[in-house]
Amino acid sequence: MLNSHALTIKPSKKKKTPDDYRDEIDKWIAAGKTPEAKKRRREKEKQRMKEWTVFLKEDADWDYGCILDVFIFKLERTAKCIVDNEIIVKKEARQIAKEIGETVKLLKKVRDDNYHVKYEKELTDKYGKMLHDQSEKTPEGYIVWKMWREKETKENEEEIRKASRAAFEQADEDRKNDLRKAFEIMIEKIWGWWE
Repeated sequence: MLNSHALTIKPSKKKKTPDDYRDEIDKWIAAGKTPEAKKRRREKEKQRMKEWTVFLKEDADWDYGCILDVFIFKLERTAKCIVDNEIIVKKEARQIAKEIGETVKLLKKVRDDNYHVKYEKELTDKYGKMLHDQSEKTPEGYIVWKMWREKETKENEEEIRKASRAAFEQADEDRKNDLRKAFEIMIEKIWGWWE
């Protein structure tokens, strides 16, 4: 599926030997070794490294979101490269860009981690807004926050705790399912994205 003009070997009337092909390939390789070609490659590599460096400045070793950001960054660059450079037939390039886009959308959703919002709305509708107060400090100096709902009473506090826990677990399951979907797309399609 690569562009057919990536390596052009002129047809000849006489039957070519393997050495003839080696000569053609050597000429093609040598063309990429000109000072101008080397300079273009160096400049392109510098720009690429600069883009990755800016991206990596945001990295924190403790943050799981960073690995998702690496996937997102690389996949977006790959889709752009495939489409912009016509590496693959246009129709297939658009399909690949769509598949990569679907994967990136899921990965961004997982990274942004707003799954709790819909469940929080349900809890707020039923039990009122979440309120909090800085109530005390531990002997080690940590702040202890007291949290409760507007409509919370002694009678319903256990019910609210269980509902909150169930909402948290469902939001976490939704996030895992989206991450699974993103990886399933990659497992099925990734090798076709670079060929």
